Amino acid sequence: MKYLSVSTDFTTDMEMLGEAERGRLFTAMLLYAKTGKEKALYGNEKFIWGAVKKSIDAQRQKYENHVASAGRARIARSENRMNTERFRMNTEQYIDINNPTTLRNSTPSIPQKPEMNSTTVRNESSTPTTVPSRSSVVTQSVKPSRNVIPPTLQMVSDYCESRRNGIDPQAFIDHYTSNGWMVGKTRMKDWQAAVRTWERNSPVKGAGVKKDRFANLKRLYEETED
Repeated sequence: MKYLSVSTDFTTDMEMLGEAERGRLFTAMLLYAKTGKEKALYGNEKFIWGAVKKSIDAQRQKYENHVASAGRARIARSENRMNTERFRMNTEQYIDINNPTTLRNSTPSIPQKPEMNSTTVRNESSTPTTVPSRSSVVTQSVKPSRNVIPPTLQMVSDYCESRRNGIDPQAFIDHYTSNGWMVGKTRMKDWQAAVRTWERNSPVKGAGVKKDRFANLKRLYEETED
């Protein structure tokens, strides 16, 4: 306890003491207030020491309660500041997560350039695209996929030409377009098989070049010339 207050209630008792006794009493009061140790008293001051000591003990208890209360207040303020700071940080983190444009202290990443080779080019949107090789284009034109229903006129034309079957591709397309590309009651699964069926049912049997109706006349003419 750093401060000591003397109650005016001791005025009458103090007046009864001599100068030396009052001096010893006051010195004992200061020592007890500072260290809690009692000094030996030999005069009349010892008769009022009990009341003085009780007053000092009450002041010390009040002082200690004040210090403890102030300490608790400081701790509470410190905790409030920490909680406020923690709430602010959590709020900023929540905002940053839900709004990527508000991210702080973030270093923008540098996009990596994709590796380029002889078969890779860039289109206007900077997206790498692969140029198909010529062999794959030729293969696709000669052997169109059987799963493409309906086929294009060019696909049917190429297939009929490769088989030299004499079938009109447009007639084939028109026929199956009109019935919804159905074979009986079943959805067509293989249009090339349908072309081969038309080929077998065609008046011109088999694959190959159409027969020349004037072949015999040409042969007779050639024999006459000889």
